[in-house]
Parts: sequence; C-alpha cells; structure tokens
Amino acid sequence: AGALTCFRRTPSIPTGASEAEIERLLFPVVQNAVKLLARSPLGTSSDDVDVAYTQSFGFPRYLGGPLWWASSLGLERLRVGLEEQGVAVTPVLGAAATLDDVQKAKTPKL
Repeated sequence: AGALTCFRRTPSIPTGASEAEIERLLFPVVQNAVKLLARSPLGTSSDDVDVAYTQSFGFPRYLGGPLWWASSLGLERLRVGLEEQGVAVTPVLGAAATLDDVQKAKTPKL
C-alpha cells in the first residue's frame, strides 16, 4: 500500500480543454509520478510508471503517460508551472535536469 498511496484518480479532461487547462490539471499528477519513480525499486523505469498510470489510474493515454508527457514538455516547464500554481516542487524534481537524473538518484536498499 505504501507506494500506491501517492496515486489519486486523475481528473478528467474536458473535450476542447486548452493546453493551459490541461497543464493545470496534470502538473501535480506528474509531480506525484516523479516522486513514485524516485521511490521505486532499482530497475523500475519511467515507462513502467507511465503504463501504470495510463492502464490503471486514468491518465489520458493520448498524452503517453505522465513521465513521457513531462519529458516532452521539459522538466523546467513542469517546475515553473507548479510554482505558478503555488504548488511546492519536491526536492527530487527540483534537482533533476531529466528523468534519467531521477532514476540515477535512487539508492539501493541494503
């Protein structure tokens, strides 16, 4: 239950929503996906997280998954968008230039 507690149902996106509206709805969801990736066991990839979100948690499939979408936008855009919304950027996201940095920051549990 621990890793899954960060999941919340993704808000549905109304037909014809603007890019700004989509970003406002999904940036916090993407930040949770980044946190999940950072906490996942070694060997878990961003693709694994994307599949879980699109298959089980309602992330819009046409956006490819939260981490793929964030990579296509750029993590800097994600950070700026979260700050504009008044959402605190988590340290793991604040320190990462790319999703690869998030995956490399994992430390093995002994």
